[in-house]
Amino acid sequence: ILGVGPILSGVYNGFLDAVSTAGPSGLAARWQAFLMDRGVQIPAAGASWPAVWWTEAAIGLAVFMLLVLGLAGTREPQPD
Repeated sequence: ILGVGPILSGVYNGFLDAVSTAGPSGLAARWQAFLMDRGVQIPAAGASWPAVWWTEAAIGLAVFMLLVLGLAGTREPQPD
């Protein structure tokens, strides 16, 4: 697990950097276009903090939903 953390954080931080700056490619470009269609401004220079925050909110929601779905049904019945 310790070896996977730095790799995942590098991918995560790289994605956030690509989404918040002008000119990304791939999935980051599609997500940035989605955000821009909803009014999030992406400056030509510098980073867009609203883009970062919306991206983190979406990732947090996805993780929450995965946990809810993964843990559903694992609750033990309570005795009466």
